[in-house]
Amino acid sequence: MEDAVSAYDALRGLGVGPMNIALYGESLGTAVATQLCERRKVKALVLESPFTSVVDLGKLAWPLLPLKQIMADQFRTIDRIGSIGVPLFIIHGGRDAVIPLDMARHVFHAANEPKTLTVLPRAGAITTSSNKGAWARVNTFLEGLDGLEAESAAETQGPARAGRRVEIPAAAGAER
Repeated sequence: MEDAVSAYDALRGLGVGPMNIALYGESLGTAVATQLCERRKVKALVLESPFTSVVDLGKLAWPLLPLKQIMADQFRTIDRIGSIGVPLFIIHGGRDAVIPLDMARHVFHAANEPKTLTVLPRAGAITTSSNKGAWARVNTFLEGLDGLEAESAAETQGPARAGRRVEIPAAAGAER
């Protein structure tokens, strides 16, 4: 969480405005991105293969362990997602053997509008870096936000100003 806050604050320090920042979390990173979204202002939140909580996920592999009692940070996305007030995009593989699709659906149903759930029916555990179809859908969502922002600004404040995109490689990518 501290790394996520530092990365966000570094972007802001470079002059990137909050409405030019979309948070993107994959797997465990979905819980971190959701927590950061509660703490900092952003344009949107993208969750790739989210889970309800680490405890719920752990129970699938170790049903007899008292995970709820022994885990300090349970990464309970299901408890936090309802406080998020920015556009949400969830993408998940229909055949994901690691994080069940039902968990993504629970997160989706607990979230506020505007929200979108995209399921890639034949995909297992997806990563946008290896599944171009997944990235195309995420990119379409992000591009659509720019269009909505422009329409909203034109209606309320006159012409919209284009923001600049900044991409920071995810720390998780370095582990692969």
